[in-house]
Amino acid sequence: MCNKELEREVIELRQQLQELKRCEVEYKKAEEKYRNIFENATEGIFQTSPDGRFISANPSLAHIHGYSSPEELMSSITDMAHQLYVRPEDRMRLLDLLHKNGFVEHFEVEMYRKDRSLHWISINVKTVKDNEGRILYYEGTMQDITQRKMAEKALKESEERYRTAIEHSNDGVAIIHGDTIQYVNNRYVEMFEYDSRDEIIGKPIFLIVHPDDLDMVKNMNLRRRMGEDIPTRYEFKGITKKGNIIYIEVSAASITYKGELVYLVYLRDVTERKLAHDALIKSHKELEGLNMAKTKAMNHLSHEIKTPLSVIQGNIRILKRRLSNLSLMDDFKVIIDTLERNMERLFMISRETDAIFNVSKGLETQSLQVIDLFLFIKPVIDKIKSESQHRKIEFKIEGENDLYIAIDPYVLKDVVVGIVKNAIENTPDGGLIKINVNQEGDRILFIVEDFGIGITKKNQQFIFDGLFHTEETDMYSSKRPYDFGAGGKGLELFRMKIYGQRLGFDISFKSTRCKYIPDDYDVCPGDIRKCKFCETRETCLESGGTKFIVSFPIHNRQLNVK
Repeated sequence: MCNKELEREVIELRQQLQELKRCEVEYKKAEEKYRNIFENATEGIFQTSPDGRFISANPSLAHIHGYSSPEELMSSITDMAHQLYVRPEDRMRLLDLLHKNGFVEHFEVEMYRKDRSLHWISINVKTVKDNEGRILYYEGTMQDITQRKMAEKALKESEERYRTAIEHSNDGVAIIHGDTIQYVNNRYVEMFEYDSRDEIIGKPIFLIVHPDDLDMVKNMNLRRRMGEDIPTRYEFKGITKKGNIIYIEVSAASITYKGELVYLVYLRDVTERKLAHDALIKSHKELEGLNMAKTKAMNHLSHEIKTPLSVIQGNIRILKRRLSNLSLMDDFKVIIDTLERNMERLFMISRETDAIFNVSKGLETQSLQVIDLFLFIKPVIDKIKSESQHRKIEFKIEGENDLYIAIDPYVLKDVVVGIVKNAIENTPDGGLIKINVNQEGDRILFIVEDFGIGITKKNQQFIFDGLFHTEETDMYSSKRPYDFGAGGKGLELFRMKIYGQRLGFDISFKSTRCKYIPDDYDVCPGDIRKCKFCETRETCLESGGTKFIVSFPIHNRQLNVK
């Protein structure tokens, strides 16, 4: 019997030993599992003593704080409050929460790394006590949230800057949800003459729309909410609290505000611009009317002048024929010749005036041709030289072939003759005129440079106005074309400028008044040999002169132009 009991006890003991071994194996497995979690966790896992020392730490915790190993971390940190916490009072605040609640979650605090750089840590921690309630240690996790905090800071700063920009904007700004105003800035309140934002927020957006444009603004808002395309900017007539009408330019964009899709709307007061634009249109129409009236009046005057001029001219011819057989004094013949020259001059002015009016009408009848500019001007210059051969002027002509422009040949001839004629009539005998055709970039230049009397600075601004003349009337009343000082009426240059405006070429000039005759009333003798200031020709050539530059767009010869 005793043997059986002993045998039974041995069996139970063996079973207990087997269960103990099984438990030991399970414990080791659990310990290994915990160790793997502890060692490989991405979060820092720790146990700390109440006095602020690390009891245990995993590799992630050491890495988070910039240490090479848990051992280095635990041996280095002996006073967490002053070595880890940027503000030691944060450690005390954490302990107060632990004593009160027994645990703390998502406690965010700024800490030092090993190199004393700063980072943000989120702590989850609980208190571990013995059976008698005494604190053994604290255990929990730490996570580096520096990037998140930096992003939050940047977002906050961005929001502050954006809020500041909106509040100080020169435009009214509103946030609209549906048809309701949720926010307005100070400028919005001022623009619509309200006393405070409270009078506007919560009200419909149509509060500030004038009845004349109410349907249009409602339609725009409805289309925007339905996702349809609408203009990025449009204008409407607004009305202030005091009943004043203002004109508003509005633009809007979709944004998320407090978790909802809303519209950020910018409103700009364009009342002054609108009124100025309307006034400009009205003035422009009035000016067009005045120009039409002026043109009709001048055209009528030009035609009315021709009749008495023709009568006077006819009578002079009759008088000249009847007196041709009489023995007249030479002085009387000079008078008749002078009358004829001035009569012809008046007819020429009338013809030029008609030409200017025709140019102003748009040049609809002009026929463009592709022209080699240098080849074109050479025979024109030769004819001018022949007609002005009574003048003792040297011409130097240079240029390049195969430089093509598209222009009406009649207009081009008129331009060439007008500018060269102007140069001749302002150059004294013995003088020099240079003519050049060349290319600069995508422009073809026709340049006429004289070394004549030049234009005074005060008159240069009037050179293209049609009323400028180089000498007093009595100085050219007896002149004929190409004579020195004969270019007094100034209509040719006015006509050239109109041609350029209509046909797309530019005309400009540079001029220096002869230093020996600086004023308009100073007289040039018209011949270098008679000048009391110039002992040599070179002295005259260096004393003044004018350069006219006509710039044409370059044209491809192969392009067909009708």
